[in-house]
This record gives sequence, structure tokens and C-alpha cells, in this order.
Amino acid sequence: MYAVVKLKKWLVLGLAAAVVMAGLAAGVGLASSSARVFKGVRLPVVMYHKVSESRADWNRYCISAAEFESDLQYIAAAGYTTIVIRDLIDYVEKGTPLPERPIMLTFDDGNIDNYTLVLPLLKKYNMKIVFAPYGKIVDACTADNDRNPHTAAVSWNDIAEMAQSGLVEVQNHSYDLHQGIGSKRKAGESMDAYTVRLTADTEKMQALIRQYAGAAPTAYVYPFGAFSKGELGILQGMGFSCTLGCYEVANDITRDPACLFDLGRFRRPHGVSSTVFLGQKLGVT
Repeated sequence: MYAVVKLKKWLVLGLAAAVVMAGLAAGVGLASSSARVFKGVRLPVVMYHKVSESRADWNRYCISAAEFESDLQYIAAAGYTTIVIRDLIDYVEKGTPLPERPIMLTFDDGNIDNYTLVLPLLKKYNMKIVFAPYGKIVDACTADNDRNPHTAAVSWNDIAEMAQSGLVEVQNHSYDLHQGIGSKRKAGESMDAYTVRLTADTEKMQALIRQYAGAAPTAYVYPFGAFSKGELGILQGMGFSCTLGCYEVANDITRDPACLFDLGRFRRPHGVSSTVFLGQKLGVT
């Protein structure tokens, strides 16, 4: 149990780092999206983390279950269709059409409420998400059978059930790169050593997701949204067709495979209505 507590502490520290990065990106993203002329399909991507029914949990990284349901209702009423990474890859590589108004909903880290609260709502509204769990804490909570609604992660069996629903696409958020600088290259680390370290961690998570979700991830979700020079080349060499960051900007999806790397995402905070967040900030109208 000590290992689990320690992991959760790391996760909190990681979120704190992400707050800084998202804050730096927020002002740029909103201005950029409103002024851009899109060459292809405009795709807003929402970044969620935790959903809770407990008021004590709500903050900029944890929204209420009612807020999430409100988002789904708003998306449906606005005529948008939720898509996943597979849809983007098929559009770029095969020419498969995207829906007229696509939107992507992503969940990072793998909090247990993504299974207990989010999955039932996805079934209720027939909507899809991209789910990116943090491997080491999933391992720890699976081993301890930790089901604490406030602090636990999903189990591997939960992930299997989520994937089997057909509404949850599981992607790679690293196995154990949620401390300090995330998946970035360490100071003084050689490129060769960095390549070995990043590859080993990523392949471990690939194998686990393939085992429990039935398919290897095609997208890498950068821990904290941070990445190093050369990291994309390593991931591309491993077969990844997409990466997701944290810059708050809508994406221009064209037939160029390069458009799928470093997709922008808007963090969904607590205390903001769906109309303000989705309608006014993301332009989902």
C-alpha cells in the first residue's frame, strides 16, 4: 500500500506541473483558434482527468459527474459526433470520411471514476472517449485491489471491460514516466540512453494495453504535455501515428499525416458551464 500512496503523490505532483504548462498554453490557444483559417476539418479536443460526485474533490482537474453529463448533452444537442484516434488515422491514411462535426474527448491518467462514473454515461449517450491510463499506478491498484473512489486508479480488468464496450479507445500515457520531467530527456542524458529508456517504458505499456485492451496503442499522450527534441522521431520509429499534447488550440485535420502529431487539447475545469466551456471557448456551437 505504501507504494500506491507514493505513486499517488507522484501523480499529484505531476498534475501540479501540468497546471503550469496548461496555464502558459491557455492564452495562446484561445486566441489562435478563433483567428485561424482551417485548411481541413476543424477538430476540438477536450482533456479530462477525474470525475467525482464528491464536492471536496472538485478543482481544475476534477469535475462533477453532473458537469460531464452536461457536456455530453451539450455535444449531442449541438450536433457533434465523438471520434477516436482510429477515426483520424483512417481519415488521413485511407480517406475514410469524418463526421461533419467531430469532437474528441480524452481522459488522462486512469482514475477509477473513469470506469465507475464515466463509462455508464458514455453508454447512456452512446459517445466515445480516448482513454490514456498511467501504467504503474494501474498495476499498483490492481495488485492491492484498491477501489477508493477518491484516490484509486482503474484496474487492468476495468480497462478490458472499457475497451470491450466499443466506446473507449485505450492509448499510451507511459508506464512509469509521471515524475519530474515526464517523458522528456534528462539533463546530461545521451541520446542513445534516452532512446533506450523511453523505448523500454513505452514498449512495456504497449504490451500491457495490447494484453488487456486487445490492441496496441497508435497514439502517445505526453505526460504533462511535455516532450524533448528527438522524442517524436523515437515514437514514430516505434509505429505511433499520433501524439497528444496540452496546448489549448483546435486542430486542423488534413490528409497530411504530420497533422496528427502534438494535437492540441482544452483542459476541462470544474465550475464552468458547458455553454461557456464548449460553446464559447471551444466554438462547439
